[in-house]
Amino acid sequence: MTTQAGVNVRSGPGTNHSIVGTYADGQTFWAKAASVNGWRYISSARHVTTQRTAQVTSTPCQYG
Repeated sequence: MTTQAGVNVRSGPGTNHSIVGTYADGQTFWAKAASVNGWRYISSARHVTTQRTAQVTSTPCQYG
């Protein structure tokens, strides 16, 4: 994934969850390609919104 603008990393899939980090504009990172209710899973207690991210590769995701 890459960010299309700065994005908050949340502890769960929703804005009601606390911010646990951030990604800067244009930063790339691994995340699950499939999203649930507009949120992508990065790792345990780390999620980002799909509204400010885009898939940049067709390489299968490393997460199951």
